[in-house]
Amino acid sequence: MVEFGELRASAAAHHRAGRWQEAEQQYRKILTHSPDQADVRRDLAWLLYQRGDRASAIDQLRRAIADDPSRAIFHSELGVMLRGSGLVDEAVPCFEEAIRLDPGLWQAQFNLGNALQQLGRFDRAVQCYTNVLRLAPDDADVHLNLGVAQKSLGQIDKARASFQRALELRGDFADPWINLGILAKNEGNVPEAVRCYGRALELNPQSAVAYYNLGMAWRAYDHVDAAVDSLRQAVRINPNYVAAHRHLADACAAQGNITEAIAAYGEALRLENDDATRIRCALALPIILESHEQIAQRRSQLQHDLEALAREPLTVKDPLGEIGPPAFALAYHGCNERAFQSQIAGILRRATPQLSYVAPHCARPRQPGDARRIKIGFASMHFRNHTIGKLNAGLIDHLDRDKFQVVVFRGPGCVDAIAQQIAASANHCVTLVFELQAAQAQIAEHELDVLFYTDIGLDGMSYYLAHARLAPLQCVTWGHPLTTGIPTIDTFISSDDLETPGAESHYTEALVRLPRLAVVYFRPEPSTSTKTRRDFGWSDQAHVYACLQAPFKLHPDDDAVFAQILRRDPLGTLVLLEGLSPNWSALLRARFARSIGDVAGRIQFVPQQPPPDFSRLLAAVDVLLDPLHFSGGDTSYQSFAVGTPIVTLPGEFLRSRITYALYRAMGIECCVAHSAEDYVARAVRLGTDEAWRRHVRSQILAANHAIYEDPSGVRALEEFLVGRVELLETKQRPGGR
Repeated sequence: MVEFGELRASAAAHHRAGRWQEAEQQYRKILTHSPDQADVRRDLAWLLYQRGDRASAIDQLRRAIADDPSRAIFHSELGVMLRGSGLVDEAVPCFEEAIRLDPGLWQAQFNLGNALQQLGRFDRAVQCYTNVLRLAPDDADVHLNLGVAQKSLGQIDKARASFQRALELRGDFADPWINLGILAKNEGNVPEAVRCYGRALELNPQSAVAYYNLGMAWRAYDHVDAAVDSLRQAVRINPNYVAAHRHLADACAAQGNITEAIAAYGEALRLENDDATRIRCALALPIILESHEQIAQRRSQLQHDLEALAREPLTVKDPLGEIGPPAFALAYHGCNERAFQSQIAGILRRATPQLSYVAPHCARPRQPGDARRIKIGFASMHFRNHTIGKLNAGLIDHLDRDKFQVVVFRGPGCVDAIAQQIAASANHCVTLVFELQAAQAQIAEHELDVLFYTDIGLDGMSYYLAHARLAPLQCVTWGHPLTTGIPTIDTFISSDDLETPGAESHYTEALVRLPRLAVVYFRPEPSTSTKTRRDFGWSDQAHVYACLQAPFKLHPDDDAVFAQILRRDPLGTLVLLEGLSPNWSALLRARFARSIGDVAGRIQFVPQQPPPDFSRLLAAVDVLLDPLHFSGGDTSYQSFAVGTPIVTLPGEFLRSRITYALYRAMGIECCVAHSAEDYVARAVRLGTDEAWRRHVRSQILAANHAIYEDPSGVRALEEFLVGRVELLETKQRPGGR
């Protein structure tokens, strides 16, 4: 035995020094002569585990337990090995047996909590961590993991307290800062999230997890370039970080770097060939369109990829987190997207059965003759100082409360003045949690008669919620002016002027054409800015044409129109807005150099402006140019408030007809073109003929009362909704049709 003792000590020394071959030889020599040495077998098991031979390690530790089944630590360590090998279900009973043998072995309780948390059994995990804290109250890791479980259960205040306690116990602990950042981001407080992640990186500059979460926060804050930089750091530190590669791909696509995006998706798929990433990669589209040829090539590739995905069995657990909003950029191709949208929705519904959730009350139809008010929910992640908030605040406020009870469902972070106005005008306001099934339950709890989505497609939450049946009647309108392709969305609320004959073929929903836009837009306040044309860099002699839309709205078809205007007006300057990423402007400059090189030098990009300065910018330009395929919305309302004329060419699809619809409401036709050539002629006349321009401005200022705070479209919407709810009641009666 003395010899074995010396041999074991020698083996242990080799083991600690990393001389694994020598250590293994000596462990096995002992076991050859004395197979019942359970402690030696345990040491050998850990050596094999550390070397990567996990199956052999687990086998050795099981044999050690067979030799000495009363050793609680053996059972606990077997659980650690099983969990580390991905066999989490098998690990749980090992930890439970260790606790039965030794209730004071708090490490087993801690590891059981970790395993349960990994399995999504958060209630039991919290119990385990609470038990551990009775035995080890000052262990920072336990407080951290307790906070993570509490966060998963929605116990946000408790989670925050647990993370803060972990920091009190260990001031150099980076992980609690990361989790505090996640809490802040989920609450919409992105600046606080960024601060927390920055603090974590001060403590641990090599934390890939901190860089990953910082990148996600920058994305939520629309700082695309900062997001790309942070996510690149995450994958530099940990090249095997699959989620970081996926979101780096997303961020690169948003930045306009589609080549790097596809490469990052490819790296994520190399590491883990999962269905969600394959779907994301298939749906990756350029945010800034390079040419007609690129559009055709990407659409052909998308069709090929969707057909391949449709033939395969797919599984996606969390589309909100794993995929996000699908194919946002399709709306800017200038095509009928009904087929693509239907294909995408069908693939996602098949891959994610939980999308097809049905709220219990939808199986209990509203009783005929029920005198209660119709309960309508308005859902958007953008009910704040955003185009969607401004377009819908008046609708929500003006809906007849004698007929409707209004519930607003909004995203986290909606705290500005418009958000407060919308919340105050509703009967109830609910902030949805950023977890799909929990958000479904939040909406279902209100037993709505009508669920009205203002903008399906701008974000993942609204898109995936829309797949569930959360109200007997579910509607969408044109905040994202594209059919959803989702079978649970019953109607698309539009108007006569927004649609062309035969437009029903553009939608999977039943198209509803109201006589007026169902928008009550509050007249913008006069600007407090004192900026002049010279402050924006323009001389008094220049003729300033401007297209002050998001850069991704600019289709290659716009280039020829811009070029003709500048060629016909030698004093003309075209002003465009910088995008969220400087790369957007760089891509557009490169496109203009290829497509309209002779006049590209007279195109000026101006930075994004704060609201008062943006209003002054709109007033200072001579002529605004609507993109051919995607008209202005909120910008058009703001422009008409200061009298600036917009030249527009209404096309086949709703997304090119919003400015036209506003002109129709004002009874003004002189800025509405009938062809691209006519568009150029009208723009140049406005730019070069000052007297004509003053006359048109005066017409707009005299008539714009027709588009502000007009409730007539809301009255028409109310009539439709009441009639449709009554029709549903009739159909649900026994023998109803």
